[in-house]
Amino acid sequence: TTLFTRYVDPTLEYCRRNFKYVVPLPAVNQVMTVFKILEGILPKESVRGAPPPDKKLLEYHFVFACVWAFGGCMLVDKVYDYRTQFSKWWISEWKNVQFPEKGLVYDYYVDETQCLMAPWEDKVPKFQYIPGDFGSIFVPTVETTRLTYFLDSLIPNKHHVMFVGNTGTSKTAVMVNKLKNMDAETMSYYTINMNSFSDAPSLQIILEQPLEKKSGVRYGPPGSRHLVYFVDDMNMPFVDKYDTQSAIELLRQMIDYHGWYDKVKIVLKEIINCQYTA
Repeated sequence: TTLFTRYVDPTLEYCRRNFKYVVPLPAVNQVMTVFKILEGILPKESVRGAPPPDKKLLEYHFVFACVWAFGGCMLVDKVYDYRTQFSKWWISEWKNVQFPEKGLVYDYYVDETQCLMAPWEDKVPKFQYIPGDFGSIFVPTVETTRLTYFLDSLIPNKHHVMFVGNTGTSKTAVMVNKLKNMDAETMSYYTINMNSFSDAPSLQIILEQPLEKKSGVRYGPPGSRHLVYFVDDMNMPFVDKYDTQSAIELLRQMIDYHGWYDKVKIVLKEIINCQYTA
């Protein structure tokens, strides 16, 4: 409660007045993002009788979550660089958690062993060349390591993830590399490539292909696996005369209501053990 009172309200108000985002973000969405990031990076509930978590380390984790929840989607274009402005404001405003002078607040993660902000460069794994398909070679960088870190914390907790960025920034490569390296016994993934002809009816047929009927109107992936849909090029479906993209609306319906309608029986099909990445 103390950390939320100290950081969240002032940050929300300052960002609302001074910064712009890539996409509109309601305040409740940003606060929920803080929770979801913390859920993935904080240690799980300790056993009874164990010592309480270190308050200093807890604040470091909280600041890390706030930086990315409030500053991760800042607009950067030819005129404005709100990411840099947010970084400068954060460093000048909050002094309890010290960031190194070099770079921005986004360039650091929490080193739990030393309880400090360490550069992402320290976390980049060494590249090992494995002979094979040249097109499947994945070279880790600071940016891919950073994005994979968030995927590692969000996907296991069943949170939906969407990468937003310009063409050619390795969004698909990072996502596919993560999905390919999931535990095959408990997780599976299914890739959907959108295009300008994608609409809700055609997308529903594709979404139902990897599913099987469980009972009644309940459907899910085979066995006890958890299925991750990867929707690539999600912005591609054409915009109809009502200024909507029906394929994306179907995905929104699935996330909101956990299912879609059987167009013959006019009943809601309940979809279980599935989540979306894009």
